[in-house]
Amino acid sequence: EGNQLVKFGNESLAYDANGNRTSDGKYTYTWNEADQLVALTKKGENQPFATYKYDDDNRRIEKNVNGEITRYFYDGDSINPLYETDGSGNVLRQYVYSIDGVRLAMKSQGQTVFYHYSPRGDVVAMTDQNGQVVANYEYDAWGNVLKSDAKGIAADNPFGYAGYMYDKEIGMYYLIARYYNPDHGVFLSVDPDPGDEDDPITMNGYTYGDNNPVMMVDPDGHWAFLIPVAVHGGRMAAPHVGRFVGKQLAKRAVKKPMQYKGKIGAPKRKVVFDQRNLPTKGAKKNSVTYHFKKGKLDQKRYYDHKGRVRKDIDYTNHKNPKKHPVVPHQHYWKWKNGKPQHTAWYPLRKKW
Repeated sequence: EGNQLVKFGNESLAYDANGNRTSDGKYTYTWNEADQLVALTKKGENQPFATYKYDDDNRRIEKNVNGEITRYFYDGDSINPLYETDGSGNVLRQYVYSIDGVRLAMKSQGQTVFYHYSPRGDVVAMTDQNGQVVANYEYDAWGNVLKSDAKGIAADNPFGYAGYMYDKEIGMYYLIARYYNPDHGVFLSVDPDPGDEDDPITMNGYTYGDNNPVMMVDPDGHWAFLIPVAVHGGRMAAPHVGRFVGKQLAKRAVKKPMQYKGKIGAPKRKVVFDQRNLPTKGAKKNSVTYHFKKGKLDQKRYYDHKGRVRKDIDYTNHKNPKKHPVVPHQHYWKWKNGKPQHTAWYPLRKKW
């Protein structure tokens, strides 16, 4: 059982046995056996106004809002949609990405508009093919939309805060594995992947961005990543960020009193001695493997809900102190076309 938000101002929030939110002050939620959100019903009504369908990779492939259908088509096994269609198969929007997976442009109705981002990855503006600004956006630290001024095809842009897909009809973000409510600052369902016992906030189960929305992002709803631009100046910036986040939490608490229940759980663990390399897939779901070499902890590897590697914590510099000057440090893994890709190192947050 995770740390569940059960009271937010005058709202009472309820959950099922699997940790999925079933009701709050606005909606009742329906979940399937795979713990996927499949329907939302407005309070006081009997029929859902929004329904959802997913593929085998837990990606949303259809959204139906009051009879208006949008279908999503992805780039291989990535989480990036290539294009969207309506219920009749007509293409509504297409997206262009860089080789690194950064969303660069949206095409619709024979026109193209381009994305402009903040350091956190927020979509803050869009321009047309003539370089004219056609959209401006502003958000608070948690992703609540403060300003949305768009015209033309930019008015249909679904991406915003941290580059996430925003479902404006419900005021929430779709982060692949889970839905995020920026007003409450938490996810609707518990994280199926384990956290890090060295960093207890990651084991909370519901917090967004490890409760640090200024420096962390969570593209797929499983793991919070440090914003790349923050890595190099992180040690200097951390005290200021901490004060800022603290103020944001204080403002939220004053505005809406919050109550939580539950306790932090621990992921399943396995210990391996002197094995050359830990596997990148085929491990026990939502598990952690400890690798010891010559009696010393060498690496901890975290696996996702499919048994695929998601994160490493390394306790050596890999015999390369120039490239890995900080020990211990962590690496995240990304999966594309069925293959794992190793990312650059990040310092452990507990030292910040």
